[in-house]
Amino acid sequence: DKCWGVFTGDTLFVGDTGRTDLPDPEKTAENAGILYDSIHRKIAPLGDHTLLFPAHGAGSACGGNISERDDSTLGIEKETNPVFSKSRRDFVAHKLAMKMARPPYFLHMEEVNLLPGRPLKWPSTFQVLQPREFQHRMKEGLVIDTRSPEAFAAAHIPGAYNIWLAGLPAFGGWVANENTRIFLVADGSEAMELAVMSLARIGIDTVEGILAQGMEGWRDEGLPIESIATTSASETANWMQQGRVHVLDVRDEYEWHEKHIPGAMHRFVGHLEDNLPLLPKDSEIVVHCNVGHRSGVAASILKRNGFTRIHNMLGGITAWEKLGLPLEKSDEAKKAD
Repeated sequence: DKCWGVFTGDTLFVGDTGRTDLPDPEKTAENAGILYDSIHRKIAPLGDHTLLFPAHGAGSACGGNISERDDSTLGIEKETNPVFSKSRRDFVAHKLAMKMARPPYFLHMEEVNLLPGRPLKWPSTFQVLQPREFQHRMKEGLVIDTRSPEAFAAAHIPGAYNIWLAGLPAFGGWVANENTRIFLVADGSEAMELAVMSLARIGIDTVEGILAQGMEGWRDEGLPIESIATTSASETANWMQQGRVHVLDVRDEYEWHEKHIPGAMHRFVGHLEDNLPLLPKDSEIVVHCNVGHRSGVAASILKRNGFTRIHNMLGGITAWEKLGLPLEKSDEAKKAD
């Protein structure tokens, strides 16, 4: 009999494998070895034609670098996934070197998963608040704007966090917890429902209100707005040559070690609010990640904490690399090579 598809859970993802540090950081190496054996001994023999059905996709905190492809087969993974090109020893070393941050909401998720199910408020039951009522109520908690970094940069509610819609499961829990009253800005009813469900999936079901007509409604009422400057990789390179800016890389630590812009500072976006005193508040700061989403989160954090001379580098290190601009590895990564 042929196997047409396999549900791989948190074992094998598209272009990546599950994190082995989450259950117990002290057993990362042991778990990595077990994961490697499971993939090579149990999944790989199913056949190259076998369709892959993983539990998570791009952006999930349960992986390190899950590809943005919607589908895959074992044959494709054998050609592209690092787990199939590394020896067991090298794979374990790779997992040990990743050093990814453990999201703070994981502990709460573990507790919720052990409890009996509880009713979830359906998005249609949430209050859609008119702009002036939203302005009054939002003081009870915090505002999360789920629009793109570009839209947020152009105009947003003062003090709002910017977490793009697809990034809510991974980053919503870094700015809010299960007790936080949340007020959402979303583009349309579908985005609203997805935002609510994304937060609920990480144990946060405390959405108190959603802005009616989104930012257009807020704008039309003449309520206060703020903006954030954006820039490009080429412009950032010119500014760096002139000594005009500090560059802040907010990617994961393992990404920083692998390659980064020479002279850049590094603070993981999830830990940024704990490290604000270390940043030059009165200087021009260009924030970047891979393409601009996580740096959008970071820019909103800086903005709401009084940093005014900030720029989100759209295109991120991906655009920087395509322009052939210089990159370097950390000393730690060089030693690993």
